[in-house]
Amino acid sequence: MRRYEMVRGAKYESTRHLDTAGVARLYRQEIKDAVKAGELPAGLKTSVRISRFAGGSDIRVEILAAPEVAILNPERVVLNRAEPYAVHPECHYPTHTEAGKKLLADLEARLKSYGYDGSDTSSDYFNVRFYHSVSYAHDLLKREEDRIVADNSQLLSHAL
Repeated sequence: MRRYEMVRGAKYESTRHLDTAGVARLYRQEIKDAVKAGELPAGLKTSVRISRFAGGSDIRVEILAAPEVAILNPERVVLNRAEPYAVHPECHYPTHTEAGKKLLADLEARLKSYGYDGSDTSSDYFNVRFYHSVSYAHDLLKREEDRIVADNSQLLSHAL
């Protein structure tokens, strides 16, 4: 029998007795504490939800507000509005700013620290404590996009 490498997060051992809901409670508190300590942007608001299903469980984190973070790359937003049917490669025109990417990565790293992963995707074998995702809320992205478009209305009127 083949053995798969198990990668455990830094907080896995101390929380291994908790179910997914318990991990989500700790994670919510960690976010609040990090905002208070200045490790995460002031005013950060998130939604942390869990789901249970036959194959396991997941924790979904949605960023609802991040007032101190410019999330979307203005150049990409203007380009998408000017040429809505064109393909704009992520490598040339990233969707998120560096600060926006950093916030996503930070929240994901904090969440992953509670889990483990012993999966081997090449053989379609999955063994995780919980699946997870971290994303920006659609409403937040839409508001920021509208703000960027309003700020760049002259550029857009020339492009169209």
